[in-house]
Amino acid sequence: ALGFGLQAALRRTDFGLGILASAQDPAAARLVGIPLARVQVTLWGAGAGLAAIAALLVEPTAVIITPGYASDLFVFRLVAAGLGGLTSLPGAFYGGLALGVCESAATRYLGDIGIPGLRYVVVLTVLLAVLLIRASSTELKRIYAAAQPTPRPAGASA
Repeated sequence: ALGFGLQAALRRTDFGLGILASAQDPAAARLVGIPLARVQVTLWGAGAGLAAIAALLVEPTAVIITPGYASDLFVFRLVAAGLGGLTSLPGAFYGGLALGVCESAATRYLGDIGIPGLRYVVVLTVLLAVLLIRASSTELKRIYAAAQPTPRPAGASA
């Protein structure tokens, strides 16, 4: 709910559009009158508030707080963001859903094998597959564009 609210605020309010504009090109945003200092203070405050809310939501699931207890959280959230695209909030959301489905399926069907760290293997395999597909599709588009003949202007002789 917080993610969807944040996305709606960024896309439907003037200040949210100013935030997006200043992220794209700070110099141009400054030229049109967007106060960059106010945008930065707002973003740092919003980030701290969202981190506090996330900590409150995660705290009941942490059994023992020891050094490195949150590494699972960071690894899986980074992979989810990588799956959906680092610049897209909805993409990160859907990447998290896809990652959760893959991890649940692996736990369900491969959980009795007894391999330690199976969750990490599944998560990193999914990330590697997605990154390879993205890279190969970009390469295939480039090869296809290079193989297309260039159109000749009308009236040009062969």
